[in-house]
Amino acid sequence: MRDYFSQCVLVLLLLCAVGCTTSRSKLPPNAVSSDQGDGALQHPADFPLESNLMLKLADVERVEATYEPSPSPQARVTISGTLNDGATRIHDIRQQRVPGGVTLSVITARPKDAVATLAIIPFERVVTVDLQGQPPGVFSISANAVSATVVVP
Repeated sequence: MRDYFSQCVLVLLLLCAVGCTTSRSKLPPNAVSSDQGDGALQHPADFPLESNLMLKLADVERVEATYEPSPSPQARVTISGTLNDGATRIHDIRQQRVPGGVTLSVITARPKDAVATLAIIPFERVVTVDLQGQPPGVFSISANAVSATVVVP
């Protein structure tokens, strides 16, 4: 009986040890805008970063934009969405001008060897977009394919 109990404990410990290891899966194929201004897309793994981070585009659910007249006109953009686990953080928000608007790429980073619980964690970030020199009319702001518009007077 004692041998059976010892074997069961050993099997449980081995299962726990196997379950705690991390997989070295490849980065999902998400593309983000480059800062080159040419509309080229780059894979997040192409960005020069520490080699222990996995990058991907954030899950953006809502984008709100308001025009703020000031000495230099600008749009205040609120981006809301979710992160998929406790180890993922917002890494960078890149802006790229496109005809009639701007594209924002919200990039997340997660350590490759991180062990974290799966959880839906909400995030909200506020970004300022410079509207200096923009012609009057509708200005489109897109963050990870979720869009909003603001009217430039």
